[in-house]
Amino acid sequence: RCVYETGWKETAAARQVQRDLGFLPAFLARREDVVLLAEPVPRVHLERLVEAGIEVPELLAGDGVEELRSRKLHALHPWGRTPDAEDVADRLGLPFERIEAPLFSKAESAGLLRSLVEASDRPLLCGLEDVGLVAQTLAEVKEAAEGREVVIKAPFSTAGRDRLRKKGEGGWSKEEEAWVEQMLAQQGAVVVERWLERLMDFSTQYERREDGILRRLGYVRLENTAAGQFLGATVPGRLAEGLDEVTRRSLFAGAQRAGHLAEFVEGELEPALEAWLASHRYTGPLGVDGMFYRGENEEVCFKPVVEINPRYTMGRVALELARWNSGGGPTRLRIGKSAEGAEPGEVRLTPEREGAVFAAFGRFG
Repeated sequence: RCVYETGWKETAAARQVQRDLGFLPAFLARREDVVLLAEPVPRVHLERLVEAGIEVPELLAGDGVEELRSRKLHALHPWGRTPDAEDVADRLGLPFERIEAPLFSKAESAGLLRSLVEASDRPLLCGLEDVGLVAQTLAEVKEAAEGREVVIKAPFSTAGRDRLRKKGEGGWSKEEEAWVEQMLAQQGAVVVERWLERLMDFSTQYERREDGILRRLGYVRLENTAAGQFLGATVPGRLAEGLDEVTRRSLFAGAQRAGHLAEFVEGELEPALEAWLASHRYTGPLGVDGMFYRGENEEVCFKPVVEINPRYTMGRVALELARWNSGGGPTRLRIGKSAEGAEPGEVRLTPEREGAVFAAFGRFG
């Protein structure tokens, strides 16, 4: 959970998601770890996970903090560094570094991408016209949106929330103007991005270590709704496998080694990310969302930074689930309705509970 001085408040829907999917951090843990949960997990669910070949760490439910106070602990690894996580760290006597708010800002992400695009001549990299523009007044928003279809995002928002899709034609309704004015009043700015014809959403997962080294863990294909809400994540053998053959070939044509995206990520994005994270003194998990899209001339392009998440993400969970994939095929994490249950070949990852709306399912190979 994340609360900033930006007017963002936890909603009933967010609380429901937190309750229903609260078991997922268990898949980030290792054998020697302890996972703190709000509620006990039914034994039958743990047995099913073990039968599926998934190793379950030690679990403590309720106020397990008191039990842990007598143990020798190394560190706390919360989903995100939030006020409640800081309270747990204080009670356990563990160090806790707060995250500077700009790290979560889509305006900061847009600024980082803009500096990279301006300095790069990498083929297929998105152009400046496809990088988000930061606007601080309604007049600036209207100017940035004029004559094109755009999506307007609040800098501090998650899971497709607090965004407005605006068609290129027609005027502005009172409701649209009021929404923009509200976001500007709450957060000081919005990010205006051209609406792009998505071919694939993806995420690059990282861990920045205490010694400052940024370690790339892998790529994950993301499945989102048109509004940007998360549906699922797949760990593929190769990221480009999800694209058609002609598109795949274009990503490698003229590239020296692993394709234009991989070369850009390694040679340009990651050095800039390291410097940016160092300036904010951040260590820990990091997910960088990007996309492949169809350009105005029908060519395939990649936008390597759509959003930066300095926390654990669903993409990271999917990547960790791949540790239990012995079949060699893709690993897939899916979020669905609890009542609908697992699809053929899936394992239910979160326990069945009365009142649950959402559930997580995994497919291994």
